[in-house]
Amino acid sequence: MKLSTKSGPYGTFDPSLLNRVDEMFQSSNLTQIILHAHLLLEQALDKKIQNKLARPDVLNSKKYANFSFAQKVTLFIGLYDPDYDTEDILLGFNKLRNMIAHQLVDESDSVYRCLVSPYGTKAPDAISHVKLVFGMIAVNSLNAFDELLWETERKSL
Repeated sequence: MKLSTKSGPYGTFDPSLLNRVDEMFQSSNLTQIILHAHLLLEQALDKKIQNKLARPDVLNSKKYANFSFAQKVTLFIGLYDPDYDTEDILLGFNKLRNMIAHQLVDESDSVYRCLVSPYGTKAPDAISHVKLVFGMIAVNSLNAFDELLWETERKSL
């Protein structure tokens, strides 16, 4: 299942990152999936935040302070006032990523604790759960896939 673009804007994912999205959905390596999801969510947050700034260039300029993922989530919440499920998922991805980066933890056990999905949806395994929750937040809250079609859908058009 690959992503392809229609003409027009690409939502909040940079088109150059589409290969990462494909890799994430095709991978069976839980650590890699979590790290890619975190990276992609951060890129989507950057775009959403930049849309609200008078000078969007300052967000990632080396001249100014570098914001952490958690700080970007805080700024996103302040600017967009998303629902609490969105807040919890974004913070959960950051907690999960930090646990992997800074502690020896079993990622499988941590996934369900950190990523509580809205509607009580729970995938049968940790890998599917990360992909499910990532997809829900990317599509519903960050509009990361605007103007994108899943290749399987495109073939049927």
